[in-house]
Amino acid sequence: MIKINKVYFFVIFTVIFLSFLSQAGDILPTLNAVPKNLNSIESQLMRFPGQTMFLNYDAPRFRYARDLERNVATGGKQRAQQESDIFKVGKSGTKLLFLLNNYRGLQVVSFAAGSESPKLLGRVAATGNWPSDMYYDEANDRLIVLERLWYDDSKVNNNALDVVQSRLLFYDVKDPSNPSISFELPLVGEFADSRMVGDVLYVVTSSRPYGFNSQNGENKPKGYVHSVKLLPKKAETIQTLELSLPSSSRENMNIVEVEEGGAYKYYLLSVLSESGWGWWDRNSLVEVVDISSEEGKIKSLMTVSAKGVINERSWTHIKNGTLIVTSNYSTADVSNSNGNSVQRIAVETFTLPKENQSTLSEKQAEFRRLWIDNELDKLHVSADERERQYQVLLSNSDFGLKGQFVATDGKLRKVVADSIVTAGDTQGQNASIQDVRYVGDLLYVFWAPQNQKDPFDLFNIKNPQQGVSFIKRLYFDGWIEKAFPIVFENRNFVLGLGWIVENINNERGTRYPQAMLFEVSGEGEQARAVDLAQLSLKGSKHSWTNFDLQDKFFDIKSTSDGLGAVMFTLSSWNDSGDDNEGYASGGKLIGFNLKNAALGRAKEVFKTGAMLSAPGDWLRRVFTNPEIDRVNTFSDSALGVFDIQAIGLENAIVKAANVLELARNIVNYVTFKTPSGVERGIQVISSESWTNSANQNTVLRLVNITKADSEKHEILGELILGGSFRDMFLDLNSNSLFMATNASERKGNDYSVKSMLHKVSYAGSSGAEVLAIDQTLTLPKSEKNKISVNTSRHLFLDGEKLLLADDSGQIFIVDVKLFKDIQKVDFSGCDMSTIDSGTNDKMKYGELLLLSEDKNTFWLATSESVNDPKNKNIKYSRNFVSPVTFQGTKAACGARINIPGQLIVTPKSGHLVTKEERLMDPGSLFVKKSKQPSQQKRQNTIESLEVTDDGKFASLKDDYVPRAFDFYQDIKTVGKGRLGYLFWEETSSGYMPFMSRFWPRARVSGGHFVVLGFGEDLRFNETVIDVSPDVLLNATLVSVVSDPKANGSYLGILNNGKRFQVIKWTEDNFRPSVLAVKSADPNTNALSNAKQWITAPSWWWGGWNTNSGLHFTEGKRSFEVSLGMSGVLQFYLAE
Repeated sequence: MIKINKVYFFVIFTVIFLSFLSQAGDILPTLNAVPKNLNSIESQLMRFPGQTMFLNYDAPRFRYARDLERNVATGGKQRAQQESDIFKVGKSGTKLLFLLNNYRGLQVVSFAAGSESPKLLGRVAATGNWPSDMYYDEANDRLIVLERLWYDDSKVNNNALDVVQSRLLFYDVKDPSNPSISFELPLVGEFADSRMVGDVLYVVTSSRPYGFNSQNGENKPKGYVHSVKLLPKKAETIQTLELSLPSSSRENMNIVEVEEGGAYKYYLLSVLSESGWGWWDRNSLVEVVDISSEEGKIKSLMTVSAKGVINERSWTHIKNGTLIVTSNYSTADVSNSNGNSVQRIAVETFTLPKENQSTLSEKQAEFRRLWIDNELDKLHVSADERERQYQVLLSNSDFGLKGQFVATDGKLRKVVADSIVTAGDTQGQNASIQDVRYVGDLLYVFWAPQNQKDPFDLFNIKNPQQGVSFIKRLYFDGWIEKAFPIVFENRNFVLGLGWIVENINNERGTRYPQAMLFEVSGEGEQARAVDLAQLSLKGSKHSWTNFDLQDKFFDIKSTSDGLGAVMFTLSSWNDSGDDNEGYASGGKLIGFNLKNAALGRAKEVFKTGAMLSAPGDWLRRVFTNPEIDRVNTFSDSALGVFDIQAIGLENAIVKAANVLELARNIVNYVTFKTPSGVERGIQVISSESWTNSANQNTVLRLVNITKADSEKHEILGELILGGSFRDMFLDLNSNSLFMATNASERKGNDYSVKSMLHKVSYAGSSGAEVLAIDQTLTLPKSEKNKISVNTSRHLFLDGEKLLLADDSGQIFIVDVKLFKDIQKVDFSGCDMSTIDSGTNDKMKYGELLLLSEDKNTFWLATSESVNDPKNKNIKYSRNFVSPVTFQGTKAACGARINIPGQLIVTPKSGHLVTKEERLMDPGSLFVKKSKQPSQQKRQNTIESLEVTDDGKFASLKDDYVPRAFDFYQDIKTVGKGRLGYLFWEETSSGYMPFMSRFWPRARVSGGHFVVLGFGEDLRFNETVIDVSPDVLLNATLVSVVSDPKANGSYLGILNNGKRFQVIKWTEDNFRPSVLAVKSADPNTNALSNAKQWITAPSWWWGGWNTNSGLHFTEGKRSFEVSLGMSGVLQFYLAE
C-alpha cells in the first residue's frame, strides 16, 4: 500500500505545490534529505545532494495499491519496474529530456541553459518504420525503442509489409549531442505490450495470418513472450516462450510483484486474444508466466479462460498464490426488456499449480465436459437453478472440472474457475466495467449502466484461494472511468475521474468531466464506500478528454499534509468568432485537499484549476519534468514549458513560458543565387488552412544548401507571411520569389477567404542575410460570377505578367516589375461550357492549363454535357481545348478544339496527346437488355492528335493502351518528343483471408521502362526495356530532370512509398542505370556511405499544390524532397 507520508513516493513528481485558502503559492522543496542507506531502492528513487546512484520510477502519482502477500517459494531480490513511454527524463543533474517524435525520430532536448531555455541538442532521424514507445537503460546510457518493422533496408525489394516482425533499436546517448543507433535486436511478431523489470526487458508480440500479416502461409496465429537481458555492451534474448494464443493488442499485460519474507517473485499476466483488439471476443484467456529469474529465464505456469472479456491490465491480479480476474460477460439466456443480452461482471479466482501438479489429459477433460453437459440436459429448471446445478456438477469429485488442470502441448490449462462471483444491474441494464483496482484485501469495481447513476462495487479478496465475495454497492451521479487509490492518515480514499450529465439547467444533456473523492472504511465484509465530494467541470462545455487511458497518462502530485492535484490532457473548441477561435489542447489541473475531506468539509475538497494551453498540433503527452521543476507538454511539433506554482484560476488559460519547435510543416523547398553568387535554400513552412486566422501564416527560412533540413536554431534568416501557403514562383530574371497565400476570416457566422500575393527578395548587408517582403497585394474578394475559370495551379508567368488564381474561379494578372494594380482577367470573349449553378442563372465554366512542356502556351479546357436522345439514363460529355493568350486584362481564346478526354502534353506545335477512360464497345449501349452503363467495359487509353492547319479541329492519329497506367500516375517526358513510364508485371500468389472472404494477393515481379515516341505521321512507337534487379520493386517514375552535366542525359526519381532512388538514361540509350546516393547525418552533416536508395521517414504522397515536392540543386548535385512535418529529405549523387 502506498503511503502519502512516505517521501520517496513523491520525489519524481515534486514540482507543483498546490494551494488552497491561505497556503496558495507555496512550493515544495526539490531535493530530499540525505538518507542513511544510500544503496537502497528507496534512496535511489530519491534526489538528494551528493547522490551518485539513481533509479527512475515511471508510474503515475498514485498507482493502484499492490498486495504483497503470497505463500510461494522463496524468490529473489526486488527489481525496479519501468514502463515504456514516448518521453524519458535523463539522469539526475543532466537536464536532458529524450523525446520519440513520429516525424523527426529520436530528439534530445537540453535544459542546461535554464528551465525556460530548452535547446534541441541532438537527433537521430526517423527510420521510416513505426516506433511505439521506448525505455531508458540509465545504467548503460542508452534508449531502447520498440519499433514495428515495415522495411528491411538491407534488401532492395524486401519491404516487409506482409511479414509480421518487430525490432528493438538501441540508441547510444552517451554523447547526447550526437546520439546514434548502436545495434538492433529483431523479434518475431508485432508488439502487444512490454515492461522492464530490473535489467530484463519482457516483450510480448503477436503474429496473426490476417490482412497484411500473412506469415508465409501459416494459418495459426501465435503469441510470444521474449525476455531480453540488458548487458553493458549488448542485449541478448535469453528466452522466447510461445503463448497459447496471440496477446491482446490493447497493452493488456500486467506485471505483479509478490513479496514473502524479503524475497520477491514476479509474474507476467498476458491477456490473449485471437482477434487482435478483442472486439469480437466473447471471453479472454490469461496466461500466467513466472518471470522471477533475474537472468531472464521464464516459464508458463498456466492458462485460464475468463468468463468474459478483459479490457485493461488492471483487471488481473495475483494474491496468495491465486490469480484473480475481473471481466465483462454477456448473458446467453437472460435478456432485458428489449430482448437483448445483458452485460454483467464476473470476478473469478484460479489457484496456481503446485510442483508436480496432477493433471488431466485432453480426452479425460472432454469426457468430463460431456458428462456435465449430459447431466444438465436432463434438467428442466430456471436459468438461476441451472447455473447453481452447473456449479455443483463442476465440483463433482469423480467427473467435475473445478480445480483440475489439463495438460495441453506441454502447458497447463485450467478450464474452469475455482470460484466465481457475478454482479450486475438490477433493472436489466448493461454493467460495463470502467475501472478495476485491487487494494490490499479489497477489490474496487467501477461500472456504468445507462441511467447516468453509476455503481462502485466492493469485493472481499482477503483469501482468494478460498474464493471472493461481494460486499456492498455505492450509487453516485455520473460515472467514473479512472480511479486512483490513496492512503492519507491511515484512511483509504479513492480519487475518481469521469463524466456527469447534470440534471439541472442542462437542456441538451451535455456531459461534463467530473472528479469525485470516495472513502473506503472497514475491513472484510464490513467494508463500506461513501462519496465525500464531487466536482463538475461545467466550464468545459466544448471540451473532451479520454479518461480510459493507461495510468501513465495521468500526473498526480501531493504533499504529506494532503494537498495535491491531478493533471490530465483536455481538448476544447472555442467558437467565439475572434482570433482565439479554434482547437486547443493541453493539461487540465484539479486540486484536492484530503485534510478537508477527512474533516468532512465536502465543499472545500476540490478546486478547479487552470488549463495549460499546449503549443503545437495534436498533444501527445503532458507531464511533470523533475529535472527542471516544470510541466512539459509534448506534441510532435512543439515542446511547451510551463512554470506552475499553483493550480491557477478556474477559467484561466496559461500559455507556455517557452516553446521549443520540434517539427515544422515544410511544403516546398527552392534554391536561388544571391547577388554575390552564393546559392541558398528556402524552406517554405505553412500552417494548416483550417486553423484560426491568427495562426495562418507561411514562414520562409533561409538555409545553407548543404543542410536543407536545418532546424530552427540553424537557419540563416526567417520571414513570416500572412496566410497559408497556396503556390510559389521563382522568377530567375529578377531573382524574386512570388508567394500566393490564403487566410480564412470569420465575422459572426460568415466566412470569407483573403487571398494575397507577396513579392519577396533577398537582402544581405554587413554579413547578415535576410529575406524581405517588397510588397503584398490583396486580391479583390470573391464575387458572384457568371464565368468561372478554375485551375490546379495558382501562379503562372506569362512573359512579364504574373497570373494568379483564387479559389472562386477568378484569374488575376499583375505586372512583375511594377507589381501593383492587380486586375481580374476577362474571359468573356472565350467560348466556354455552360452549367447550371443551382439557381436560375447559368454559369460558364472552364479550366486553365499550362503544360510544363509548352511553357508559353496556355490552354482553356471546357466540357459540355450531352444527353442520349433515346435513353435518359445515359449521359455523355464533349471535351474541348482552346489556346489562350492574354492581351492586357483580356483573355483571347483560339478555336475550340474537340478532343477525347483530357489534354496531358503537347510534344510539339500542332501535336496534342490526351488521356481518357474509353468505352471499348460503344455498340453494346444500344443493344436491348445490355449491361448497365456503369458495367460497360472501359479502358485507360492515350491518344495522339494533329491540329489542322486552320486550328479548328484535331484529327486522331493513333491510340495507345498503356501497359500500366491510370489517371493517378502521369506519364513523364523522358526525352525530346518522348514519353515514358515504369511498368511492373503482376502475378497472383494465392489468396488473403479478410472479413470472412478470400481476396487474391498480387505479387509484383519484373519491371520495364516503357518509352513512347512518335513517327512523322504522329503514330505511337513503343520501346520496352527490362530494368535491372537493383531498381526498387513496384517503383513509380515521379520526376525527370535534365542532367546539366551531360547534354541529352536525364535523371529520373523513383518512389515506392518511403523509398527514393535515382536512375539515369540518355537520348541514345534509354536503358536506365541506378545511381548511388548518399545521405547526411542530422547532427554532424557527414555523408553516409554510398547506397542504392534512400528511405524517407514518412510516406510520400506527391507534391503540394502545383509542385511535385521534389527539387534538384545543380550546384551540389543533390535532391530535396519536401515531406511536410518530417522535414526535407536531402540526398546527394555519389559521384
